[in-house]
Amino acid sequence: DLETTSLSPSARELVVFETADCVYCMLLRRDVLQDYLRSTRAAEVPVRFVDVEGIDLDQLPLSSPLTTVPTVVLMSDGYEVGRITGYTGPELFFQLVSRLMVAVR
Repeated sequence: DLETTSLSPSARELVVFETADCVYCMLLRRDVLQDYLRSTRAAEVPVRFVDVEGIDLDQLPLSSPLTTVPTVVLMSDGYEVGRITGYTGPELFFQLVSRLMVAVR
């Protein structure tokens, strides 16, 4: 989970909060994240998956509570920069990720 993972001071990552039984989480992995993982951006900003079942969400360094899975959070220096809530589909996901990345360049 996030609180036990050490991040280097300049580390950036996309954290995907999901559950095992979430259909939209499975769609995100299949339809969106496979393309992201093949992109050059994935080398700079890797993806980590966190199953929200069985973890204390209040202990996570997030700017607001998680209300929906999947939620993709861009973390930088251990803090939330922004998030994409819910399943958006590939085109909108990549547009939103690009906007989030501008904030941490």
